[in-house]
Order: sequence, then structure tokens, then C-alpha cells
Amino acid sequence: MSQTNEVIVGIDVAKDKLDIYLHPVNIHQEIVNEASAIKKFFLKIKSKYTIKIIVLEPTGGYEKLSVKVVSTLGLEVHIVHPTQVHHFALSEKFLAKTDKIDAKILALFGEKKQVEASVIKSEKDEESRELIRRKQQLGDILIKEKMRLSHDHLAKSTKDSLNRFIKQIEREMELIDKKLQEIVMKDEVKKAVITRLKTFKGIGDKSAVLLAVSVPELGHLNRAEIASLIGVAPVNHDSGKKSGYRAIQAGRFHVRKMLYMVTLSSIQFNARIKEFYARLIAKGKKTKVAFVAVMRKILITLNAMLKHKKDYQLHQVKMAS
Repeated sequence: MSQTNEVIVGIDVAKDKLDIYLHPVNIHQEIVNEASAIKKFFLKIKSKYTIKIIVLEPTGGYEKLSVKVVSTLGLEVHIVHPTQVHHFALSEKFLAKTDKIDAKILALFGEKKQVEASVIKSEKDEESRELIRRKQQLGDILIKEKMRLSHDHLAKSTKDSLNRFIKQIEREMELIDKKLQEIVMKDEVKKAVITRLKTFKGIGDKSAVLLAVSVPELGHLNRAEIASLIGVAPVNHDSGKKSGYRAIQAGRFHVRKMLYMVTLSSIQFNARIKEFYARLIAKGKKTKVAFVAVMRKILITLNAMLKHKKDYQLHQVKMAS
């Protein structure tokens, strides 16, 4: 590192405690996961070292307190995906696994990958994302309950119970939609994003809100990056002389599921998208392959609209490079 007093901090987060490792000075400390303890520890470290960055993983929400406290102290944080850390640990031959080792791996990851600070979301952004996650959970339950209701052999009392529960879930989802609308409409930046997204024929209020909240990267990445982020970029499956099918994988599943519904609507009611889909089918593309290509085109178009600050027009949206 460029300075002997400069450190990268790795934090392994648990519900009740934090294991903290300072690299390269090889200091390990275990503290309780409480605001006062976190603040006291980092004030002490700040007085001795220059903290280049703090690296931690999302841990079911238990990491939020650490992020909040160190951010108020003016320290930069990088929140890394657990899968990236897992593969890094394997590549560095870390076979053993303890909380102390995990903290060290995070610090080393920060150094070797030269990570940059993550954008720390506001409390309202966090609330919006939590509400969307809750709605997604309820939506998954709703699908299962409706599938149960479709069984002909059920007794009337059971069907009555299912109907009551389905109505309750739907009411709760409506309340969440109302609260989300209330939150985002108070945010002028998100309000402008939602208004622009809705100019695309096929995007409605709910899908525009979900995109604005769940994909803040929209309009800030290039076409390949945004497609990969959501999981609509085809991945090669070739080996030797064998050329396998290209398939999509990973990405933000619930955003992709919403994009699927947008695509269904767009193929019917958006002339440009309908024409594009028909052209792919006419070329002999399989229905599923053509549909995913349309999903990708829609996402790239929305990304370009926000990047170039242009509303949707049938033949004038410039594609992002």
C-alpha cells in the first residue's frame, strides 16, 4: 500500500457481533454489533490510521447498522456480493472458514480488487426497497394460494378460507403500492425517472416504480452492463467443438419477472416492439429466444431513455453504446 498508516478494513457481520480486520497492519478485533461500540471503535482507528475503505457483505440486514454508523463518520464503504467473496477466497486458497478469517478475506478483497465506495441508500430508499421485497413475498404467496384454489376436490369451507386469505393478500399489496407511490412521489429525482419511464408504451405505474427503486443503475450503465445486471444477457455454454445454447442466468430475478410482464404487454400494444418480435420469429428464432431478445431490447431502450434524458418515441430513442 502507498502509506504505512493506510488501512483497508474488513468486517464480518453477525447478528450480535462484528469481527473486524485491519489490513495490512494485521489487527483483529471483535466488538458487539451496537451503534455505540461501532462508533467508539472507528473513532479510535481513525485517530491512528487513514481508513481507505471498509468492506463488508450484506448479511440479512444486520450490516445496515455498521454502514449507517461509519457513513456518519465520513468513512467510505464497499458492500460486496457474497458470491464474489466466495470465489476470491477459493482463488486465494483460503480453505478454513471462521469469522476472523472471513473478515481478513474481505479486507484482502478490498485491496486486490481495488474496490470503490458503494452508493449508500437513504432511509427512504431502504424503506422503498423493503416494501418492494415485501410485495414480492406476498406475490409469491398469492400465486401458491391461487394454485391451491384451482383444485376441484377442495371442500367449500377450504375454498372459502383460501378466498378470504387471497383477498387479504391483495388488499395488503394495494396498501404497499399506495405507500410506495407516496414515498417516490416525494423524491423529485425518482419522480422524474418514473414519469419518463411511463412514456414507454408497455410501462405502467407499478412497473415504473419498481424499476426506479430496484434498478437505480438504470441510465448509468452501458447496454451490456445493464443487461447483465438484470440477467437478460445471453451466456455462452460452449466446450471444445460443441456449441451449446446461449442462456440467461443470475441477475435480479424479480425485476426480470416484471420485465417479462412488460414484454407481454409491449408485444401486443407497442408497434415498434411488436414489429421487432415478429421479425425475430420470421428469421426462425425460437419463441423463448425471441422473447428474451425483446426483454433485452426493452431494458436497453429504457436505459438509453434515462441516459440521454429523452422520452420514448417510436423511432427516435438513441441506443446506449
